[in-house]
Amino acid sequence: MGGPRYAEGVYLLYEPPSSDPSFDIVFVHGVTGHPLTTWVNSMHRLQEGDVDGSIMLEDASVCWPRDWLPHDFPHARILSVGYEVYLSKWFGNALPLVEQSSIMMHKLRLADVGDRPVVFIAHSFGGLVVKMLLHQANSRTPAYTGDETADEEELKQYSNFAKIAEQTRGIVFYSTPHRGSKFTAYIEGWGDYVLRSTNAAQALLPSSQVLMDLNEGLPVNAPHVHTLSFGENDQTCFTPYTCYQIVDDESANPGWQGHIHAFLKLNANHKQVCKPFDKNDPRYQLVVDFMKAALHSGNTLGIL
Repeated sequence: MGGPRYAEGVYLLYEPPSSDPSFDIVFVHGVTGHPLTTWVNSMHRLQEGDVDGSIMLEDASVCWPRDWLPHDFPHARILSVGYEVYLSKWFGNALPLVEQSSIMMHKLRLADVGDRPVVFIAHSFGGLVVKMLLHQANSRTPAYTGDETADEEELKQYSNFAKIAEQTRGIVFYSTPHRGSKFTAYIEGWGDYVLRSTNAAQALLPSSQVLMDLNEGLPVNAPHVHTLSFGENDQTCFTPYTCYQIVDDESANPGWQGHIHAFLKLNANHKQVCKPFDKNDPRYQLVVDFMKAALHSGNTLGIL
């Protein structure tokens, strides 16, 4: 009976041969993302001398959480979570942020996330899901909810989910719109008859009080959690003449103070910001350095 259970949408990318991991690394994609392809760079450079494209085809299948991280963290279990999230109902749908994160929290506990230290790595909207998830997990205590009548079984459930928040050591945010997205506000201006916006689009509006509360609450409610936030230097082009910075600097930088929080800008657009070319790419190496620091309490980030 015992042991982790991997519900639909939770993918095991790597497990140590001993099946006794020291910590977990959990990847969460963003809008229209995928548990594997979000983390695949399909524009790898051809090596000198290769003319038939075979190397490019092979490199395009490299999923760095699955293929690179186990070499740097052989004692980690690596998971990636998939879920449906679209901005427009023309393409799909999205549950409200609070429901999305609650479902993910339940699935991660089934997989025993929270039984050992964990680092989350999230792209874009996925970072908001992680923040809401930790808020919910941290809130599952009678003291927080004011539920003084909780029975023994309810207290056990509260404690079970709170483990995720207690065990979280760090979060990497790739272009997460901590204060919403002006780009979303722009396309919302087209009118609902054109966009047919989902709950995710509504949650990303810069006027969202939920996002403001989440951003102010994380360093207060989880003061032990290290964070590394990345911004995007380059614009994302939808046509040769239509380019936008999807998440501007003001929103990508959560503004948290202290040596355990860092913000850096990367020379990449919104889609490519989480897709390193190789293991020497800052998009990868900075994350490796960050995780090593976050998993050793008392260490500063040492990556700037």
